[in-house]
Amino acid sequence: MGKELVAFASRKGRLTSLKDADSLILYNMDTHNMEEIANPLRKGMSRLEEFFEERDPSVLFVTSIDEETEYIVEENGVHVIKAGKKSISDLIDELFITGIEDGVKD
Repeated sequence: MGKELVAFASRKGRLTSLKDADSLILYNMDTHNMEEIANPLRKGMSRLEEFFEERDPSVLFVTSIDEETEYIVEENGVHVIKAGKKSISDLIDELFITGIEDGVKD
C-alpha cells in the first residue's frame, strides 16, 4: 500500500480556495508528516495535473473551487472536500486527532 496523502489549499497556513492558495500542504496520514509545495495551479492546469499524478493524494480540501477545476481534479482521482476557512493544523487535528502543535509555518 502506498502513502496515504491528503492535500490542503493553503494561504499563510489557513485553508483557502485552490485559486487563492499560495501552496498545497500534503499531509501523510500514516506518518503525520506535512510537506508544503508551491501551488502548481499558478503555473497552469497541466502542472496541477502533473502534481496529482506524481504525488497521488486521495483528497483535496479547499474552501471553494470552480466547477471546471473541480471536475479536472476529480478526473485525476482526487476527491474534493469544501470546508470553512480555518487553520490547516486545526483542521488536521479535528480530522485525524494528531495533536499537532507547531502547524505549518509561513
